[in-house]
Amino acid sequence: MAAFEPLGEDATGLIRHAELSRLSGMAFFERHLAGEFPAPPMCRSIPMRVLHAEPGHIRMEAGPNEDHLNPMGGVHGGFAMTVLDSCLSGAVHSTLKAGQAYATIELKVNLVRPIDLRAGRVLASAHSIHTGRSVATSEGRLTDGDDRLLAFATTTCAVFEV
Repeated sequence: MAAFEPLGEDATGLIRHAELSRLSGMAFFERHLAGEFPAPPMCRSIPMRVLHAEPGHIRMEAGPNEDHLNPMGGVHGGFAMTVLDSCLSGAVHSTLKAGQAYATIELKVNLVRPIDLRAGRVLASAHSIHTGRSVATSEGRLTDGDDRLLAFATTTCAVFEV
């Protein structure tokens, strides 16, 4: 698997709230994937990017580096949890209508295998299970380049009007 290339400093930033509130979740991802919207500032700390989006489905890649190591030299579990939270909430976001927003209210992650820096990058995929008026859920997986399961997760998000 190819090594992960981190985003440049100018590739991250915030989008005006007023502009975001006018877009459906899929319209947001379409513009993001077209390069019209930057990645969120969080991607400077945990390098990750969206590879594919369709309604209810998101695929991302992420690249752990030395900044993500725990005291024993392995990639900290918080790295996997953050990547999965981003992917799972992205799956929810992709189902929302214009004027709706979300916030993670519960995240359950099972770490199955340690993440090694030699992997270069990891892949996350998530799909929506249900989006209602006030609550949405999704589930997803984190794998290495050989499609070995590293972690799996579910989330519940609050859905609300902006």
